Order: sequence, then structure tokens, then C-alpha cells
Amino acid sequence: AGYRVWGRVFLRETPSALIAPAGALVRDAGGWAVFQIEAGRAHLRPVKVGAMTDQDVEILSGLSPGDRLVLFPSDRVHDGVAVETRAATS
Repeated sequence: AGYRVWGRVFLRETPSALIAPAGALVRDAGGWAVFQIEAGRAHLRPVKVGAMTDQDVEILSGLSPGDRLVLFPSDRVHDGVAVETRAATS
């Protein structure tokens, strides 16, 4: 009694999975989408998702490795809007 145990349960493992931050997902037309950054503009791209956690999501289709995404887009972000990128902070 009085002990705390932290653990991690792996339900499945897919080493070649394409993973994106869950904070990049938005709802669109009853499905999921992301705002992909191309040439300084945000473009709404539908994606098919697989396994999801509170931090990450498996992307089954709609993106490629290295694609840049808008994280936590506000209601001011829409298809074609100009965006400014900045370096990630840790």
C-alpha cells in the first residue's frame, strides 16, 4: 500500500508508421485533415488516420515524411492563408 507504479502498455508496434502530432489534426467534412505548409501558405489536406494517442497520430494516407504542418491552428487559419514558420522549441 502507498506505492505508485507507472507503466506503458503497447497495443501494437509499427516501426515504419508515419506519425504526426495530434495537435495538427482538424475536423473537416466529417473526417480528419491537417494544414500542410507549402510555399509559405497553409493548405487543408484530408488525411486518413490510424492509431491515435493524446500526443501522436498514425497517418495512413494524405501526407509524406517531411511534410510541414501547422500545429494547433486557430480559427484564423484557413486554406491558402499565408503562414510564417518558426523553429521548434523544446
